[in-house]
Amino acid sequence: MNWRPASAASAASEKAAKTRETGWRIPANWSGEFSEMRTWSQGALRAMFVGGSPGDVLRAVEELSVEHTADPERWHKVWREIGDRLAERAETARQRGHLLTAASSWRRAAIYVQWSVAFLPVDDARRTEGHRRSIELFTAYAVVSDPPIQRVEVPYEGTSFPGWLVRPAAEGAVPCAIYLPGWDSTKEQGSGLAAALAERGIATLLCDGPGIGEAVAFRGMPNRHDYEVPGRAAFELLLNEPRVDPARIAVVGSSLGGYRAARYVSLIRRGVRVSHRRWWAVLTGAADGGQRS
Repeated sequence: MNWRPASAASAASEKAAKTRETGWRIPANWSGEFSEMRTWSQGALRAMFVGGSPGDVLRAVEELSVEHTADPERWHKVWREIGDRLAERAETARQRGHLLTAASSWRRAAIYVQWSVAFLPVDDARRTEGHRRSIELFTAYAVVSDPPIQRVEVPYEGTSFPGWLVRPAAEGAVPCAIYLPGWDSTKEQGSGLAAALAERGIATLLCDGPGIGEAVAFRGMPNRHDYEVPGRAAFELLLNEPRVDPARIAVVGSSLGGYRAARYVSLIRRGVRVSHRRWWAVLTGAADGGQRS
């Protein structure tokens, strides 16, 4: 039998309890890691829950916690360096034929580079550069993803807004979910959900509609309250997609996307089911044989 001092046993017990409480060995007092700026805690958690890995996020938290000041420059530096390292790893993996590693690294890199600019001033040029770089990284991920992720343009009021169509490996027409990100989120940050749905035979359309991501940052499309208008455009894109079952299209929204999803449902004339769970809204229904109301 291995004996340990009572103090060591107590410390080990406390550590195990914290691990059970939070999982992934995340500190139980995560919200206190950044006592000067709680939005950093929320931002770090979101970086993980939208597709980051616990190891990456905890490494960032550890580096950011060295100084107890909410300096947006440090936030940008730490997350950007992690994203850049992962991008280099992804390219090396691709050259060696390790496409699973390359895909995972590129997707996480895209997410971290996007989050690196979160607290920079709105007129800081690095915000635009960082977002463009994150799209480049996600595009590299899309190419090596299995099956490949398709970049799409959703026709809208004489122009278009961008999206990604993530398909499962299944043959034939499959059900599809339209994912609507929240106010300060993006279509790329729905890729974790899309990957999980693809494993279950469900496609996902990830959109940066008006007021979101690329649409507002690079195309000047402002937000609008009547989100059924861009919603109609997204539905029509899918109704003309032969590998999507028009009778099985769902709308999933997170945070403000939940409100937008409720506007989307006005497009569906019958067979509607609505489910609200905290900040999420999920709405499904048949599209009357492909005819729009």
